[in-house]
Amino acid sequence: MRHFKRKLEALKKHRLQRRFSQVAETIAKNGIRRNCVHSLLLAISFLTIAPVYGNRIANDREFANSLYYYPLVGFIIGMILFAVSRLTELLGPGIAAEAMIILAWVMVTGALHLDGLMDSADGLFSGRDRERKLEIMKDSRVGAMGAITLVVVILLKLAFLDNLLITDKAWVLLVAPAVGRFMMVYAICRYPYARSGGGLGAAFGGEAGLPKLAGAALLLLAGSWL
Repeated sequence: MRHFKRKLEALKKHRLQRRFSQVAETIAKNGIRRNCVHSLLLAISFLTIAPVYGNRIANDREFANSLYYYPLVGFIIGMILFAVSRLTELLGPGIAAEAMIILAWVMVTGALHLDGLMDSADGLFSGRDRERKLEIMKDSRVGAMGAITLVVVILLKLAFLDNLLITDKAWVLLVAPAVGRFMMVYAICRYPYARSGGGLGAAFGGEAGLPKLAGAALLLLAGSWL
């Protein structure tokens, strides 16, 4: 009888432990899912004009974790551009349809990359020393080289889109934004932050590394293959 009671108690204890482990596993899985969604929303908010992250303030680790999802955000942007291209087909072939695609591209991203492009052009083409170039890049005012570079890039985009076949254009519009966002991850993970002090780039680079780059690359390859 005592032996039977001990077995019964051991069985109850085992079931209780297993239940606790299942609960802990469920909590962990929910936490992982929540963190993934959290990082994706942060990436969307940073790379587009959609304020899905709200007014929350992200720390360095959260910014770095959002790098995984940059290619995915690129594919989302690409799908929007693809939809716009289908709508502009009603206008018929021509430069106006391509201009509408580029306009949508600029609006969806909030001109984030074009702003950075102009700042970089002003600094890199200034002919000054390294520290002065960094100061020029940080200046919010746009110089002549930045404006010229912007015009050249927009014209090149118009020319390339206008010369693409309809079948090729669909694939390019879907994949190009994802590749561009992946290259951001590559630059953040592979190159040191240029400034000695703090900044937004430092927030990303401090926690970034090879795992983020590998994860973003896998997401890019998977999306491109699909």
